[in-house]
Amino acid sequence: MYQIACEDPIIHTSEHPECLDASCPCHEKEATMIAIPRHPNYHKNYRRTGSSYLQHCIVCGRAISFPRFMVHVVNGGASLATEEEALKLLDDSGYLGLHPLGTDCLKSHPELKPYAAQVIYTDQAGE
Repeated sequence: MYQIACEDPIIHTSEHPECLDASCPCHEKEATMIAIPRHPNYHKNYRRTGSSYLQHCIVCGRAISFPRFMVHVVNGGASLATEEEALKLLDDSGYLGLHPLGTDCLKSHPELKPYAAQVIYTDQAGE
């Protein structure tokens, strides 16, 4: 079970989105699909690179050569899913696979941490 940010603005502030109060009801929730928090300049950033062979961050649209994190994109590109949810949706027509998530965007959006899978690169020999 993942802990998610509490939605009660009276108890928790944006400075500490992770709830530290064990009695809070948000500790009983599991992470579910979440809408992708698109940057206002997503399309501008995406078009700026001009290279179709580069991967782009799903949040801000900036090019990433070697992404460190990937996320499962579902609902036709509208949402992110956890690994467990994605396994149930592999045959769904709205499942779009893994897409890169930039490290700066992950830092800016800590609520995406339960959805991010770290990428591990190996050399060509597979060592």
